[in-house]
Amino acid sequence: MEKKLRLSLFYCLIVSISSSLLFSSCEKVPGHSIVPTGSVTTTGGGSSTGTSGTTGSTGKTGSTGSTGSTGTTGSTGSTGIAVNPAAGTPNANGVGPVAVGATNTIIYQINGGAAVTASSGTGYQLSFTCLDYGGGVGQTGLFAVSSTGVTITITYLGLTAGTYLAPGGFVINTSTYNLADNLATEKINVSTQNVTPTALGSISQATGTIKGTFDGTMVDSNSGLSYRVSGSFNMSQ
Repeated sequence: MEKKLRLSLFYCLIVSISSSLLFSSCEKVPGHSIVPTGSVTTTGGGSSTGTSGTTGSTGKTGSTGSTGSTGTTGSTGSTGIAVNPAAGTPNANGVGPVAVGATNTIIYQINGGAAVTASSGTGYQLSFTCLDYGGGVGQTGLFAVSSTGVTITITYLGLTAGTYLAPGGFVINTSTYNLADNLATEKINVSTQNVTPTALGSISQATGTIKGTFDGTMVDSNSGLSYRVSGSFNMSQ
């Protein structure tokens, strides 16, 4: 009985010592926190603000409008008409109403008006050229220039008598008219051409005699009107 009591006291002492040691190990150590080993329930924080949305992309540029259609071309102007029908219709062979004049003269008549004589006696300088291109081909030119600015140019492709056209090579410029055979309607009738032509590249002057007449229609660039132009020439050098 006494032995059992001693054992019970011994066990109680052991339990008491163990409890003291266990609780003394939980004391707070300076500089350290006592953190429970169990899970801790934290209080929820405030709601965070959402991030701003991104700016939308720029819309595509609209397509360029189509180019307007090109306007239509204006109609071609009509050819000038003769202002004096009484002048009559030009002769197709180049032989008009003006006869061949004296030596070294060029005579012209515009639309049935007064005939004008170009000669050394009326203040003109007259000359002609005759170029031989070879192979029977050549060009003849008749020229008259006055001190008042009147000019007459008659050129045609030929070295002998015959009927010729002179498109762009027949011009009469006066203080009133600027006439040109742009329509190739002025006929030149060469009745005589006895000339020694100048070889191409030579500086010698052609010599001989050239006679003939002309008749047709020429356009005045000042008014746009067409006129019958008749005349003659008689050149010698």
